[in-house]
Amino acid sequence: MIELGLERLQHLNRLISRPLCWKAFHIAGTNGKGTTAARLSSLLKAAGHRTGRFTSPHLIDRWDCIAINDVPIDEDLFCDAEKTIQDRVIRDGGSYRPSEFELLTATAFEVFNREKVKYAVVECGMGGLLDATNVLQPEEVYASIITRIDYDHTNFLGNSLTEIAEHKAGIMKAEVPCFAFSGYLDDVDKHDAGTAAGKQLSKDEVDALLRRKASEAGSSLHQVPFCNDELYHLELREALSNIALPAGSIGARSIVLAYTTMRRTLPASDMPLWAPGQLETVFKNMKWPGRLERIHLTPWIDFDAQVLLDGAHNEGSAKVLASYVDANYRNDNEGITWLIAFSEGKDIKAILSHLIGPKDSVVITEFGLVEGMPWVKPADPNDVKETVLDMRPEVPSIAEQDLRLPRAVVEQSSTTPTTMDTIESMPEQSHSQAKLRRAVELAISKAKGALVITGSLYLVGDVHRAIRKSCIDVGKQPPSIWV
Repeated sequence: MIELGLERLQHLNRLISRPLCWKAFHIAGTNGKGTTAARLSSLLKAAGHRTGRFTSPHLIDRWDCIAINDVPIDEDLFCDAEKTIQDRVIRDGGSYRPSEFELLTATAFEVFNREKVKYAVVECGMGGLLDATNVLQPEEVYASIITRIDYDHTNFLGNSLTEIAEHKAGIMKAEVPCFAFSGYLDDVDKHDAGTAAGKQLSKDEVDALLRRKASEAGSSLHQVPFCNDELYHLELREALSNIALPAGSIGARSIVLAYTTMRRTLPASDMPLWAPGQLETVFKNMKWPGRLERIHLTPWIDFDAQVLLDGAHNEGSAKVLASYVDANYRNDNEGITWLIAFSEGKDIKAILSHLIGPKDSVVITEFGLVEGMPWVKPADPNDVKETVLDMRPEVPSIAEQDLRLPRAVVEQSSTTPTTMDTIESMPEQSHSQAKLRRAVELAISKAKGALVITGSLYLVGDVHRAIRKSCIDVGKQPPSIWV
């Protein structure tokens, strides 16, 4: 379950072995924080520094949220570090039992100590002020970073952008510089319930809020511009212009924020003099699976065309995905086929309002059990279908109730299907795999244009696990998605 509170942070503090041998770049935000974390860790690695990265949630395995030099750690290291933390809980006594994320945070910090990283990029799980990662002390943080703030996790963080921004700004610390975008909410068009008369929370108001919180915390706020013509560093402007990332895109924004933070905080001895084209090569080689990721489904499912995977799970990330799909896939003749699943509690109507067009089709499924995160539940596909029909009655949509057929296709192996009486009669894992396979096959059968799988990183993870399993089953090396 999700548990927040300053008292819990005090208990968690006792589980962490100090002094830390590394300094943290601590990142909060609603959208773009994982991407920014990936960009920053890649830049630090390219600069020659042994770098840790902790992001959430995991994608395929519980331990892939912890990486050293952009490569997820192996299971043995993860389990040994986790056991060390669990043993400390037992020795500590008392009634405190860490939540799953608190245990994961302490495990990541233990791994970074063991691996003797110099820097670690640490992403908040949710919010900032009361997040487990905020156990970091001011002297342990090199810089704080706040990415785009939008509506998400409102049941924990509040229903207004004011409340949400207050939580994100909670990672600011005394004498630790904080980097955030200047006017990064200029494209928000929702009304903020926390402002007078329901008026929009303007970019100037959010900037002012962050400046006030920085002053209260004793931090210095550095606001970073969006566009190439405003960039401080010539080498960054030239590199971005050569990698086909439009100014203002989430990819460009995350690079600008990561690079500017690194450039303006690292000592000169730690900051390389980039050779011509070197920075451009670093950016081109950066990988962040599950975000605007193009993949092939073979050998899991025989389908020649590439599929777009994206974990967009709130309105802000849906806007980014919609912009990308419109620019790269959508045309006047063919609609997009969407395969979607959501977590419970998401503003599904707001998300889909940016994605589904009149010529599109929709297949709705649900993701399976999320290891280490038992509180995460999928939204009922039938409820999602009702939302789609309410918004776009002309759009063909198939939900989970339509997948419950008298005979279900199930994987006896990854490539040799067989039949069973019903999907519901299977063990839980096979049940989830069979439903996902059937949903993908239905989406493929409807796809005249592009196929996009989205709505949840948990769904994206299920797809990647299915592809990996099918590769192993046929004796093929699974594709490397991280490096």
